[in-house]
Amino acid sequence: MVAFFKYLNPDLKRNVYIFGKEIEYIIITQYYTMLKSIFGLLLITMTLSFSEVGETVNWLSVEEAQERIKQLPKPIFIDFTASWCGWCKVMDRDTFTDPAVVNYMNESFYAVRLDYDSKIKFNFFGESLTARELGAKHKVPGLPTILLVSPDNRKSKTLVGYKKPEPFLAKLKSFKLPPL
Repeated sequence: MVAFFKYLNPDLKRNVYIFGKEIEYIIITQYYTMLKSIFGLLLITMTLSFSEVGETVNWLSVEEAQERIKQLPKPIFIDFTASWCGWCKVMDRDTFTDPAVVNYMNESFYAVRLDYDSKIKFNFFGESLTARELGAKHKVPGLPTILLVSPDNRKSKTLVGYKKPEPFLAKLKSFKLPPL
């Protein structure tokens, strides 16, 4: 590398004495600054390309979803998840960030995410329940599980297990809840 810089600009060669020995070195501040700028631009470009700023699922609380149903009836989409659920995290990363899935979910459902292990009770259509109790009531067999509930809480359907974006979207679209 020293030879490379010598050929670029021979004036950069200097002699220095360290512990009484003459040592040849290259002053590369100009080149270092240039390389640092190029690396910085490259890093910014890579960061922007990997972190897409796109739409996200509009997650609501159970209470918010029920309030919105009063104004505009739509089914509730409940994502049962847990901190220990690996496939839930993969679904969060891959499926719930897909633009087609995000758009369809935001247009067609009120999305709610529930921590299956939480002991916090919430009001779900007049019943005080934890996420696990709601899951038991709707026979949630494991995680991840999606529960679709009609706006009047009379009908529900489940989607069990991890799904990639395209099959997940197809399943969501096939889940036509009967009219009220």
